[in-house]
Amino acid sequence: MLSGCAALQQDQQGSEQRQEQSQRGTIDTICVVRHQNPQLSSDRLVQAIEAGLKQRGVKTRVVNHDQVPSECRLCLFYGVTAENNVAKSFDFQAVIDGKALQRGSGPVPADGNIKLETIALYAANYLQSLVNAAKQKEVQQETAP
Repeated sequence: MLSGCAALQQDQQGSEQRQEQSQRGTIDTICVVRHQNPQLSSDRLVQAIEAGLKQRGVKTRVVNHDQVPSECRLCLFYGVTAENNVAKSFDFQAVIDGKALQRGSGPVPADGNIKLETIALYAANYLQSLVNAAKQKEVQQETAP
């Protein structure tokens, strides 16, 4: 019985959140948050990430990590997971209205070097995975009793 009450409460909260989001309008721009590490904040790297996102038909805006404006509702953070100073994966984390979404990453070759084209592909694939997850969640909500 209690779990049903919690589920109902969560459903009501979800409904309220959806109403709040629809009142704020759709998000048409992804803010790419430039990494604070100078090795990861080069223009070429950021442009590769933007190119990948634009392949999926979205607008981008680059912002500094310490100056993210409040109008940036959907922010994309990126970084590298390293082991013994060698990059192992290139990672993405999207945040929408302050809430972290699923994280994504792609492998880096054993030598620790990754091509900009690969990073663009990873960015495009990550964005597509977010779209797919959102669609799946919508379907589940529509079919839920």
